[in-house]
Amino acid sequence: MIISEKFNFIFVHVPKVGGQSIANALMPYAATSWQRALNNVVPYRYQLKIFTKFKQYSRGRIAFMPHPYDDHIRGPKLRETMGPQVID
Repeated sequence: MIISEKFNFIFVHVPKVGGQSIANALMPYAATSWQRALNNVVPYRYQLKIFTKFKQYSRGRIAFMPHPYDDHIRGPKLRETMGPQVID
């Protein structure tokens, strides 16, 4: 999942529909300053995979995450977690 407050969008990656290509295209618009700096060494497409693995194995113990949500979070769960005012 990719969130951009600056450009006002949330992209929820749906499995098996080319979501990785869309995520790669959107990352420059949603990247934080440290993700932009890291992009010189680790391209965005690999950053997404690395942070997904961190979340999978850390079980929430690492605070250095771009966002606290699962990549394939379902819409209703996202609305419940973030709040309807944010989603609307």
